[in-house]
Amino acid sequence: MFNRLLFILSTLFWALAMPALAQDISPLNVRAVRQAPDGVDRVLTFTIANDRPQAVMASGRVVVISVYGTSLPASLPIEDVVVPPGSTVDVRVRWHDAPIVGQLRATIILNEGSASATISSHAFWLLPNPAVAGGAAAALVAGLAIVHVLMRPRDVKLAKVFAKATGKDPAQPAPAKKAVPKPLPKLKPLSRSLAYRVEPGDSVMTLSSRFEVSWQEIVRVNRLKPPYTLRPGKKLQIPRHALKPKASPPPPLPPPQG
Repeated sequence: MFNRLLFILSTLFWALAMPALAQDISPLNVRAVRQAPDGVDRVLTFTIANDRPQAVMASGRVVVISVYGTSLPASLPIEDVVVPPGSTVDVRVRWHDAPIVGQLRATIILNEGSASATISSHAFWLLPNPAVAGGAAAALVAGLAIVHVLMRPRDVKLAKVFAKATGKDPAQPAPAKKAVPKPLPKLKPLSRSLAYRVEPGDSVMTLSSRFEVSWQEIVRVNRLKPPYTLRPGKKLQIPRHALKPKASPPPPLPPPQG
């Protein structure tokens, strides 16, 4: 853990401090950094330009840090290369353990520790090799096709066994069920009652006695509220299961003529 932290701090120091110190005295600068897949490896290609009128020897390393990864930075050596005066040289560095995809930052360090030191930092994305990705996709599709072909006879056999046992062909769609109309709800018979118009002097008690039905039944059917006062002319419903109203008493006979 300590070695990793020391390595990262050292790289950041060279990436941040050395360009400011070597900006005016370094004859070299890095241009046109490119990266491309080469089989299972990655190849980083960059151009070194020499501003001096004489040739300059360059060597160093490329430190690659994964932005989202947790692995240690990779240090890729740069072999000695001679940059002609006022000219450029393309340098290729192969990265054997590069990830398939990710965002990376590469710091190019040339002539480290000398007066002509050059530090250049670049960020880029690693994308999958199209040839490798296409081959993997083709292999996956071929594998799925083979599994489908191998499983098809078994599926047909199971379908025949099912059809023989049930008498139904699973390949045929099930017949649509006929819609059965729902029966109409039964209607409750209307309650039978007798209409009566309240007369002066009527009360629930007198009507109860007159029609021989409980006063509670009269109150319930007509939804009367306490104190159950009846207003003349009000229409009431007397339950039909009550007895017929009593006949009025006959008038008294006239006295005999003397």
